[in-house]
Amino acid sequence: MKNQRKSVKLNLLFLFLISLAASNSFAKEKLRVAYQDNDGSPLIMGSGRSFSNPPGVAIDILKQVAKDLNIELILTREPNKRVHANLTKGKYDGSGTYSFKESRTKEGVYPMKNGELDKERRVYIQGYYMYALKGSNVSWDGEKITGATSVGANSGYSVVGNLKKLGINVQEVKTIKQNLQKLLSGRIQAYAAQDAALDPIIATYPEYKDIVKVGPAIKRKEYYFIFSHQYYKQNKEMAEKIWDQTAKVRDGVVNKYKAMKIKPILK
Repeated sequence: MKNQRKSVKLNLLFLFLISLAASNSFAKEKLRVAYQDNDGSPLIMGSGRSFSNPPGVAIDILKQVAKDLNIELILTREPNKRVHANLTKGKYDGSGTYSFKESRTKEGVYPMKNGELDKERRVYIQGYYMYALKGSNVSWDGEKITGATSVGANSGYSVVGNLKKLGINVQEVKTIKQNLQKLLSGRIQAYAAQDAALDPIIATYPEYKDIVKVGPAIKRKEYYFIFSHQYYKQNKEMAEKIWDQTAKVRDGVVNKYKAMKIKPILK
């Protein structure tokens, strides 16, 4: 009888261990991700700590990737500079979306292939352009701007560094709306902005109808989802899978947004 009881207990313990292992094998991996709290349409839409509906191309791409790879996303929005600081500390596993800057490699890891940026695993590609008031004497040839003593830009955006290297006086503020108001009031004479974000705003809001694109692109850039060094070191295989899946789902999500008739939110 004792041996029978012992056998039953061992069988129950064995079944418990099997069920525990099975539950762990199907448990979702968690991924802590942070995004800026100011509007960065169409990649990140809306302002504030909550996510809008729809949330933006970049976020919907990541959500689709997470669904495909059985990952639980923990999403947060914070001021852009705080996102950078907390990613560097490893408080977040990843963040996006960022164009490549050498200084950002201290904060996180970009998708690479054969020692080079893997542009096929980007999240998005868009351009920065100069915008000015219609009828102004502002001109831009790709290297030099005339008719403008000050150029506006969103704080923390990579174009700021590009313009400063050209000796251009750049005034940074947090939001698109702040820059547009400064442009209308004459406090800046040009605004360096991402066309994918600004063109829909100009087309939608009558008060900005006299703002026009000036000259060639300042630059065109690929944007990436990056991982913290801490996460990538411990989860390299999963990080690579996430980048691979991003390349697979990206175009489908982008095309879905292009088909939407979304009025851009301006705050």
